[in-house]
Amino acid sequence: MSAPEVGSRFGRAVGPTFALLAAGLLGFALLGTLPLFEGLLVAVAGLGFAAALRQSGWRGLHAYAPVGPLVSLGILAVASTPSAIPALYGGATALAFLLWLSEDPDRLAGGPGRAIGRLLLPGIGLALAWTSSFLLPGGDATVGIAAALLGGVLVLVALFLRAPEILERDATATS
Repeated sequence: MSAPEVGSRFGRAVGPTFALLAAGLLGFALLGTLPLFEGLLVAVAGLGFAAALRQSGWRGLHAYAPVGPLVSLGILAVASTPSAIPALYGGATALAFLLWLSEDPDRLAGGPGRAIGRLLLPGIGLALAWTSSFLLPGGDATVGIAAALLGGVLVLVALFLRAPEILERDATATS
């Protein structure tokens, strides 16, 4: 393996999306109910596991790199308080995790740019869930309002699926 390949592998294994994921996990650890050291240890362990496997020379191990951050995110989510700010931070960290998954060193470069359109629907879902935590009143009216919001989201999904060129352009098309 030559030096440029190692450098590019390192840059794509621990690149901008990894930094975004790290900021999300470490911030989520600070917002949780775990003691500070334990929360940060959970986040750093998941990040270290992912970085080590993505940088390893064995291609078979690269597929297991997402397990570390996913387990860390799960542990931190269970230990977080059920309020709006940790929920938003956890959802944003989950979106950062999905963006980090798109920057796979075994695939072509530019994955995060191609993934932005695909993350539009989960981002809308996160925004809808977070705003509904503030806007929805308690009681029986919540079910009706949530059903109306869900119906609106389903209409948006149907529109996006009907016109897939909105979310993704054909890579083989010429301009």
